[in-house]
Amino acid sequence: MNDILIKNGLIVDGTGKTPYKGNIVINKGKITHITSSQSTQKAVLEIAADDKIIAPGFIDMSNHSDTYLTLFSMPSQKSLLTQGITTVLGGNCGSSLAPLVGNSAIASIQKWTNMRDININWRTVAEYMAVLRKRSLGLNVATLIGYATVRRGIVGDDPRALSDSEQATILHIIDNSLKEGAFGVSLGLAFSHMQMIDQGELVQLAKLLKKHNKLLTAHTRNDGEHVVEAIQEIIDIVELTQVKAHINHIKVLGHKNWKYHNEVNMILHKAEAKKLPITFDVFPYTANNTVAYILLPSWVSLGGKSVLLENLKDMSIRLKVIQEMKSNSYDYNRMIVSDSPMNKSILGKSIVEIAKNQGLGVEDALIQLIIASEGRARVIVEAISESHMKELIHCPNSVIGSDAAGYDDTLIQDRGYEHPRSFGAMPKFLQDYVISGDISWQEGIRKLTGLTAEIIGIEDRGLLKENMKADIVIIDPKRINSCATFQQPIQYSQGIDTVIVNGQSVLLQGEVSHLAGEVITD
Repeated sequence: MNDILIKNGLIVDGTGKTPYKGNIVINKGKITHITSSQSTQKAVLEIAADDKIIAPGFIDMSNHSDTYLTLFSMPSQKSLLTQGITTVLGGNCGSSLAPLVGNSAIASIQKWTNMRDININWRTVAEYMAVLRKRSLGLNVATLIGYATVRRGIVGDDPRALSDSEQATILHIIDNSLKEGAFGVSLGLAFSHMQMIDQGELVQLAKLLKKHNKLLTAHTRNDGEHVVEAIQEIIDIVELTQVKAHINHIKVLGHKNWKYHNEVNMILHKAEAKKLPITFDVFPYTANNTVAYILLPSWVSLGGKSVLLENLKDMSIRLKVIQEMKSNSYDYNRMIVSDSPMNKSILGKSIVEIAKNQGLGVEDALIQLIIASEGRARVIVEAISESHMKELIHCPNSVIGSDAAGYDDTLIQDRGYEHPRSFGAMPKFLQDYVISGDISWQEGIRKLTGLTAEIIGIEDRGLLKENMKADIVIIDPKRINSCATFQQPIQYSQGIDTVIVNGQSVLLQGEVSHLAGEVITD
């Protein structure tokens, strides 16, 4: 008797090939048989998929459930499972939970969350993976190495150039961590402690990754006025080293910077024409969610968080910062506080509302928020062009990422606030691009599954093929709905009621039945 039989669904296998009607048989965690004929097989669990789509489980390569610690505090990751996400890649944007070298290593995480909420009983990637294997996980977890995490473990809070011996030490640590199963290294070049890194240092890192055939991912230095140079920096490194590289959540922020859209498109197309191994992900929203200090002039944070806070408390420097901020075209009415560790009462409120309540100008209110939160406040900023986002999504080397963390009912009980992408990114992409007819089902599913697995280097997931791991979602195209909005972001998606992880049905009728995720290593 088979474990699971999925019957009479439209199979979209993740390769980009034309969908076909068929059945899938699952045994011992793997897909054992796929047929396009009427099935005579029997199984312990039989799932009728008439008028529905059977697809590989979605892979989110721009995920933060690890560094937001929700992987530990909300292990079901229900907000991701209900989107159809069955695998996440953590360690993004320069920060990872391993390896931890020295007391300063964990500081790279503190911009995202309060580290007092977790007992860290590991140091290496291997030890971290071993800890995760002992825990119940709602979905599969893989990791990158956060370059800032390693670098700050060696040089502490001093954002300076490396000595030759320090660079050798960092590369040695990364080399060992890659051998322990990490899929690559991530950069967070926009954040204060990474701004001093020069091309020479990045090239040495890229050469090591090329030797291992591993991935380099990058949150680029700038999404605004210098966005073209920031993307070109990554392209140049790829051209010099031929390292496989991926740009996270690519975008152009701020109406005044939308004039750079054509230049961004041009350099990406040139890289594609040269067949450079560069890919990127996009989240399907016109608003992003970021640490608030990123909205300040970059020079004010040079030297790290302590220097940033000192600068903002100096009234003469603050006035200069405010003058530069006024030249931006951010709509502060649509700039919403998504996280403020020191004051939960302002979550979901705009900077304009907060400024009025405090009797301050909007720039001053944002600066006060940054100071009060010790640089950890996050804001949602409506500043991305929908037409350009659409152009990027249509690129053949782009995939969809959430740039978010997973949550469960706890967030509802705590009356928290989050960017709606934590609850609806993948269904929103399906609604806006696939069901609308803008992108075919086979290409849309490929951007969520097969292409993403190929980029990361995951070989046994992302496709519906015999002997692949059985991570599968069943989609009702008539009901698919990304319910989360900016007004009410804590709402689970609809239309993906059945999710199978490692051959076990973990989501039935939209409810999590049990946890079956695994740790994935390279």
